[in-house]
Amino acid sequence: MTPSLSITKMLNLETRVPDLDLPSVLLYQHIPWVAPEGYLHWIFKPAQTADVDRVCADLRIPVGWRDFLEQQNGAWVFNGLDIYGVREKNALMIRNSSDHKPFDIADSNQPRKLPPQGDWLCIGSYSYYRSRAMLDRENGEVHVVEQNTPRVIATWPSAELWLSEEVARLRLLFSEDGHLLVEEEYTDPHCAFPSA
Repeated sequence: MTPSLSITKMLNLETRVPDLDLPSVLLYQHIPWVAPEGYLHWIFKPAQTADVDRVCADLRIPVGWRDFLEQQNGAWVFNGLDIYGVREKNALMIRNSSDHKPFDIADSNQPRKLPPQGDWLCIGSYSYYRSRAMLDRENGEVHVVEQNTPRVIATWPSAELWLSEEVARLRLLFSEDGHLLVEEEYTDPHCAFPSA
């Protein structure tokens, strides 16, 4: 995995000032028609090195994905693709706090939550159907599996390709001002985009 892999660059946000800069997250593209405090993209700031070290050792996170987490500690893009991050030890998720945190990669990788096949690490999910993105620790592939089943619905040869292709695909589903142009189910990778 390329250490320079950056969600901010993929979204063409590297030179844009965030709409809101909070202690742990940068928020871009205000979408008040979804929620009064809604934003299309949430890019979490880097976590503390000690927390990254602890979680990466506990979960055997591959070096490439660790590099990614050190640059951005997870994200929520296009109001529906969650990329999990590292949480402080014993941190609670307080939804009404101004100090937002990413979904917890450690919690998402509890054995009861993982499909039975492979040596996989859950690195994210899609909001609509809750399908999960699984990084194969052995070969670096990313598999998207249905929620609560081991059924693989999409596969990419690397995390870089998964992220870049999914950001490009999701970008097509939204207008420049952040309105979803299709039914929400099409934000999930196994739904074929309707032809014109």
